[in-house]
Order: sequence, then C-alpha cells, then structure tokens
Amino acid sequence: MFGDATHPELSDTYWSTIYGLAMRGRFDVVLEALMRHSEIALSVQGHQRFAGSLDRNQCQMLLSLFTSHPYVELLPKLEEVGFHSSSIDNNALDEWKQRVSILAESQLTLKIPELDTLFQIMLGDHRTLQTLANNDWVLLSLSQLLFVYPSILARSNLSRIVEECIQSTTSKGE
Repeated sequence: MFGDATHPELSDTYWSTIYGLAMRGRFDVVLEALMRHSEIALSVQGHQRFAGSLDRNQCQMLLSLFTSHPYVELLPKLEEVGFHSSSIDNNALDEWKQRVSILAESQLTLKIPELDTLFQIMLGDHRTLQTLANNDWVLLSLSQLLFVYPSILARSNLSRIVEECIQSTTSKGE
C-alpha cells in the first residue's frame, strides 16, 4: 500500500490516505495502516528502541479505537439496519470520543504529530473535516455522520445535514 515496508509513514501519501479512510469509516484499513507505522509496530510488539519510544499501552488504546467506534459493526450491514436503529446506544459516540480526547492529550501527538489531525477527525472537528473533505460534500457528510452526530438519524435530519454540507463545500469553492 505504501512504498517502504519498514517505514511506510515516510510515504508522501501515508497520512493523507489514513485521514481519507478514517473520514470514510474504513476503520479496518486505518487500523492496518497504523499497525504498519514503524514506531507504533515496535511499541505494540514491546520493543523499546530508545528512552523516548511510544508508550505501548497508549498505542494499544489508539489501535482499539478503530475496533470500538459505535458504528464499526453496523457499517458493513447498514442497509439492513436502516435509518431508525434502536441498536445504537446514544451515549456510545460520546464515550468513544472521551477515549479519543484522552489519547489526543497524551504523549502520542508529541511523538507522532500527524496523529493530532487524525484525533481531530475522530473528535468531529468541523474545520478539520471541512478542510480535508476538500469541497467533497459526500465525504464531508459521511464524516459528520460518523463523528459528529450521535446516532443514525431520521431522513429529514439526514437531508438537512447533507444540504448543509453541500452549501458549505460549494460556497467555499466560489
């Protein structure tokens, strides 16, 4: 996927690919790519290269975020679930975001500064989502549904969100 197998994070497209995949809800691929990051891989395996190495527990917490997002089990079968699912706990996204916030304030972003943008995506920071969506209203809508809104919404709310995304991306490009 990325050039150098031992240091894929050095690829020009590594982080932009991770950001785009996260915004699309492709948590499985984001997880795989992060596990290939040389520092994260060494830390998770328990190897300490130097005193300033990443904390193993923090790396494991980071990786677990991509298997514990409230929608992670629903994404592959969204068509079956529909718009009014009672299987989603309304507090689950807030609890998940609390775990993201804890990691965003940890030493991980000092060691790997690019994680700050990933955390901003996961926290649903509107400015970050809009900038990275780069005038793509579909991507902006999807990322807002994944990271901003607490549950799958009624069609009227979904329509309003998509309309706002279309307006914000088209007015930005004019």
